[in-house]
Amino acid sequence: MAWKLGDTVIRAGRSWTDANGIKHPTNWMSWTDDEKKAVGLAWTDDLGPFDNFYYWGWNSDGDALIPKPIADLKTAKVLEAKKTSASALSQTDWYVVRKTETSVAVPDGITAYRTAVRTNYASLKTAINAVSDIAGLQALY
Repeated sequence: MAWKLGDTVIRAGRSWTDANGIKHPTNWMSWTDDEKKAVGLAWTDDLGPFDNFYYWGWNSDGDALIPKPIADLKTAKVLEAKKTSASALSQTDWYVVRKTETSVAVPDGITAYRTAVRTNYASLKTAINAVSDIAGLQALY
């Protein structure tokens, strides 16, 4: 939310010059709304928050968000899922190394956990790759 003179945002605590060349003081924020409007200022609401993972920002008309390419978003989400899975698996990697080096069996619970992590990653990757738009990708999360 901001006061604007035309397309220019007028910053609080700073003086500014209007279209008639009149320089206004730094304390202009203390004026009433009617006084601000009388010198040509207009209040504008923010366009609203948006998720900058999915969107570049608002278009010039302020009526629609500019989406990022869905292929790039899907690639990023698959990579994120892969990193999360690798992190989860890394906590139990030592069981697998121990089995390889000493033939001590990996506990069944650990094997089940590792299988579940890999299965979950595969399912999420398939779901991500199946979406065709941003709404579909957002619905997964």
